[in-house]
Amino acid sequence: MEMHSERQRANIKKKDKKKFWGIFIIVILSLSGVVLFINSLQTKKPVITIPKESATTETVKKRLFTLYFPSDSGKLSPEYREAVEGSNIIENIKIAVVSLIEGSKSGLKSTIPLGTKPMGVWIDADGICYLNFSRDIQQISGGALEEMLAVDTIVETVCSNFPQIKGIRILIDGADADTLSGHIDISSPLMPNKVGDS
Repeated sequence: MEMHSERQRANIKKKDKKKFWGIFIIVILSLSGVVLFINSLQTKKPVITIPKESATTETVKKRLFTLYFPSDSGKLSPEYREAVEGSNIIENIKIAVVSLIEGSKSGLKSTIPLGTKPMGVWIDADGICYLNFSRDIQQISGGALEEMLAVDTIVETVCSNFPQIKGIRILIDGADADTLSGHIDISSPLMPNKVGDS
């Protein structure tokens, strides 16, 4: 009987050991699974989709402006200048006027004093364009001829590039002015001479 009971005890121990190791392995596997799951949550990064650059890039629209400068003979001559086109007529008039102030690039005479700033542009219902300049425009060197050429270059440049403009009214610092520097009357709208048509 003792022999039998010792075998039973040994079998029970074996079974207990098997159960223990079985439970131990299950626990270890379960813990490993939990750890792996938690790690995957922590290391998982959101997928960021970066949109590809558009195949078609916007092209910058350019426009050819006709600027008028006096030659040595005193006659206005055209000079062509390419510049980035503005989004509306007001912007384009400003671009033409700024280009005129920058002076000739082909050896013609520049008439508007450097440092002159266009301070505003607007157009009334009659097609008269109001150009508001800083006081620097009054620093014209010379007499009546130089003043007349400065006025003519402004009027012809704007009116030839923008046919819808019927005349030009020059203002200085937002106020009406009788002349630029004492010679040529600018107190009313100035009409183009259509020099570009000749």
